[in-house]
Amino acid sequence: MPNADQYLIQMQALLPLGDAWPRDPDAVLTLLLAGIAGDMARVDGRCTDLIEETDPRTTLELLSEWEAFAGLPDACTASVATSLGERRRSLWAALTQKDGLSLNYFQRLAERLGYSVTIIGRGRPFICGRSRCGHVLGGGHIERLVWRVTINGPRIQRFRCGSSRAGDRLTRIVRATDLECLLRRMNPAHLELVIAYQD
Repeated sequence: MPNADQYLIQMQALLPLGDAWPRDPDAVLTLLLAGIAGDMARVDGRCTDLIEETDPRTTLELLSEWEAFAGLPDACTASVATSLGERRRSLWAALTQKDGLSLNYFQRLAERLGYSVTIIGRGRPFICGRSRCGHVLGGGHIERLVWRVTINGPRIQRFRCGSSRAGDRLTRIVRATDLECLLRRMNPAHLELVIAYQD
């Protein structure tokens, strides 16, 4: 990114030759061009900042506009996404979310939010003549309508230079309320969702 001195050199190089166009450091024309060069360097720096604002994973100044575009904060993220990094993660998850009802989709959704989960799909009841030794007993036909998500360990959020701010905690253990809310909201109507935590 060019600085003010480099812009001044560029502008002086574009001037015509002659005594009417002095390049002395104390000349009025040089002082005028130096003022313009400072503004050009500042605008150039802001253009570079604008490139960072186009990516929701790195945005800072336009974060609230990005959140409004994605419909955030919603009921699932309002109480959880409080730090800059959490807000960016929630925003990225909302923007890249492709609706689907497969177990792989829910696995990827949890990973995008920073969780490690184990998902057990719909179970099968033990049926005489079809089931074998070693299959799970019990549950009955209701097992076909239940799927389980086990959240493995706590979600640990650490202070990160560049994305955390002064006043944020250095380390924080967070319950997965945002993931629970999203899973319950997207749960198919005919299935029962069971969420468990593993230490």
